[in-house]
Amino acid sequence: MAKPRNGLAARDSIIWRQTFFIGLLITIIGGLIAVIILKQNEFLCHVPPDLSQGAKIKPGEFEQPGAYTFAAYIWRELNTWPENGTADYRAKIDALECYVSEDFKRWLDSNYAQKLGTELDRTREVNLTLNYAPSMAEPLGANTYKITLEMHIIERVNGAEVKNIIVRYPLKVGEDGRTCNPMGMRIDGFAGQAERIQ
Repeated sequence: MAKPRNGLAARDSIIWRQTFFIGLLITIIGGLIAVIILKQNEFLCHVPPDLSQGAKIKPGEFEQPGAYTFAAYIWRELNTWPENGTADYRAKIDALECYVSEDFKRWLDSNYAQKLGTELDRTREVNLTLNYAPSMAEPLGANTYKITLEMHIIERVNGAEVKNIIVRYPLKVGEDGRTCNPMGMRIDGFAGQAERIQ
């Protein structure tokens, strides 16, 4: 009688162990499926413009050349007025508001109001005077950079040149997670005083 009872107990023990391990596997598989579903499947990678030496790219981090190029493009766009500064500057502030911080947007709005009627009734052409160099993009930590731009500004009123200067702008560029900003970067404001270069 002992042999059948031990056989049944052994069979029940095997069934219980199999049931336990099947349940454990189902739990692990369910957890992995949840991780796959919830895991971020879109990554923002900033590829540097010069790939001749190769590049290490980390999702969510931008390098010095990318931050410099971004700042130069946005700043040039904001300050180029092909028709008339009164209409162009306002339109560009509104069009590029996702690429500047909320505080800097308020500064741009006040700058527009301050210049309205005095310095905006003109055209403006803005171009970089120097190409990128590592010293022009100083890392401040945590995806934040101090960008130094040297811009050649030419302003005309009724076709007559009224200003032809070079200005150095120190800008602060930081990370931005807003959905309206596909670049993931924004201009946070000035990182110092703009200065005219003789």
